[in-house]
Amino acid sequence: MLERRATSRRTQSASAGDAPLMNVRASDERPVDAFAAVQYRNRWFWIDDRDLGSKRMFRFLLMFSSLAESGALPQGPLLTIPAR
Repeated sequence: MLERRATSRRTQSASAGDAPLMNVRASDERPVDAFAAVQYRNRWFWIDDRDLGSKRMFRFLLMFSSLAESGALPQGPLLTIPAR
């Protein structure tokens, strides 16, 4: 908990517009302590492992994109009616 890598309760966020939804850092050297990192055109882009808000947003975007790319047609709700 001291390194702020995870939290057991919901934290209060700043008002909308005060902070970006996700902070992606960049440098020429590989990050030491990254939650997610990728090298692109000789630069490293990453999310710090202590940035809870960015980690949460990144997970949401991954889940949302996986749902969007499933290729399955959306189906309506299924209603079961008992018959005698």
